Amino acid sequence: MTFVWAETIFLERWWRQQNDSVKADVRQLVKEGRLDLVTGSWVMTDEANPYYPVSVDNIIEGFQFIANEFGVKPSVLFTVDPFGHSNSIAYLYKQADQTGETAMLTHVLPYYHYDIPSSCGPSPPACCHIDFLRYYKNYNCFMEAAPVTKDNLQLKADTLSTQLKNMSDAYISDVVIMLYGDDFRFTTPFEWKVQYEGLRQVFDVINSQNAIDIRFGTISDFFKELENWYEKNDVRPPSLTGDFFPYKLEVASWTGYYTTRPFYKSQERRLHWLLRAADLLSSQAQHIVPRTDETLGKLEKARKALLLFQHHDAITGTHEFIII
Repeated sequence: MTFVWAETIFLERWWRQQNDSVKADVRQLVKEGRLDLVTGSWVMTDEANPYYPVSVDNIIEGFQFIANEFGVKPSVLFTVDPFGHSNSIAYLYKQADQTGETAMLTHVLPYYHYDIPSSCGPSPPACCHIDFLRYYKNYNCFMEAAPVTKDNLQLKADTLSTQLKNMSDAYISDVVIMLYGDDFRFTTPFEWKVQYEGLRQVFDVINSQNAIDIRFGTISDFFKELENWYEKNDVRPPSLTGDFFPYKLEVASWTGYYTTRPFYKSQERRLHWLLRAADLLSSQAQHIVPRTDETLGKLEKARKALLLFQHHDAITGTHEFIII
C-alpha cells in the first residue's frame, strides 16, 4: 500500500516524537516510493492572501526539512483544499525544480471533493461501497460500512469497475487516479489493515477480468504514467493560462475571505516585516557578533509561526475562532 503526505509541518511534529528505528523505516518507505512526500512546503498555503516572499519561505522551510531528513526533493504539487488557485503560486513551485520550464502538467479532480465518496466515479453512494471502515455517515454515505465477503465481493468489484469507466470519460488518457482517503483518516493501524485487505480483494477480482489494470500507487506514480501515455500516444494536453479565482460553490463566490478577520491579516503582515528585518540584521551582525543558538532558535520559531499562518484555513479566516 502507498501513502501521500502533503504538509511538512505536521510531518515534522510527528517526526520529533519518533525513535531512530521508526525513522529508519520511514526513510526506507520514502526510498521505495511507497511514501510520497508531495508539495514539500511547510503548509498547504492559501493562494490569494499571502505575500509572495512568505510563500517562497514556505517552500524553502519545508524543502529543507525533507532534504535534510530524507535526502529527496518533492516533484509533485498536491493542493486540493485552498479556495481557488493562483498561477503565481504554481510559478513559485515550478521555480523550485531544475527544468527551467514554467508550464505544469496538471490534473483537476473531476468531482465535488477529494474524499472517498467523490473519488471513484460520479456516484458517491456507489463509491461508499469501497470504504470499509467509515466512522460517520453523511448524505452520500448513509449506509453502514460493509466489509468484503464472498457474497458481495463480485458486486463491489463490478460497482467500482463501472464507476472507474464512467470517470474515465472525463479523461483524455486511459490513466485514471482514484484518491482514497480524507481528513483525519488512516490514523490507526486497524484502519490501515481493514482498508488494505478490502481493497486488495476487490483489486484482485478487477485485475482478473482483464478490462482494467488497477494498482496501489502515489500521485507521483500517476503523473509518471500520465506523462508516459502522452509521449507514447504523441498527444499534447490542452493548455490554460490564468487564475482560478474566485472560487465558486453552487451559487456562492468565495470572496469574503479576502478581507475577513482583518486584524489577523494585519498582524501577519506586521510579523513578516519584523521577521524580515530581524533576519537581515542578524545576517549582517554575525560578522561582528556570532549568532547564538538562542538567537537562531527565536528566529526559527517566529518564522515557523508565520508560515503556519499561511495555511488555507488560517490567513483566510475560514477556521473556527477557537483555533486561533
